Amino acid sequence: MGEGYRTFMLKMGVERDMSREVARVRAANQFYGESRDFHLCVDPNQGWGVIECKDFLRLLSRTECRLDFIEQPLPRSTSASTFAAMHAQTLYPISLDESIMTAEDCRDALAAGIPDIVALKVSKNGGITPSQKIATLCEVNNVRILCNSMLEFGITQAATLNIGTLSLIVANLCDNLVWGG
Repeated sequence: MGEGYRTFMLKMGVERDMSREVARVRAANQFYGESRDFHLCVDPNQGWGVIECKDFLRLLSRTECRLDFIEQPLPRSTSASTFAAMHAQTLYPISLDESIMTAEDCRDALAAGIPDIVALKVSKNGGITPSQKIATLCEVNNVRILCNSMLEFGITQAATLNIGTLSLIVANLCDNLVWGG
């Protein structure tokens, strides 16, 4: 934080002992938690099954840890009903990343009531026009977008920023995220 970073994304999904994953969240909170500018999210990168996700949420609920959202905890292949049931069990916002590749994916997820946030990446989402369609669907449904990238530089990040600034509902973390992280 001394260098100006305020938002941190903990990558998860390999560890099967959820108490160890929660300990990582707790450690980040203890280290940075005094700052009001501290934001933390976790990204299992589709690495958890339903059991691991439920265990993580159960253990995390026993702490006083701050967590802004959980990104893509379950595999893209997870049914909408399973994802929705898991989402209903947590107070933490759920961000969908790999589950939202197209505007049709976004419509389906929105119909199931799953995402609170959609991770928008121009390169993942098929370019500027398809990404704008996803952003518009999110805007109409009052779902925030998170502008981030897959380690691209230059023109691709500029395109993502353009879409994000044109959308009326941009995740309040957007300007705090470390691009490419």
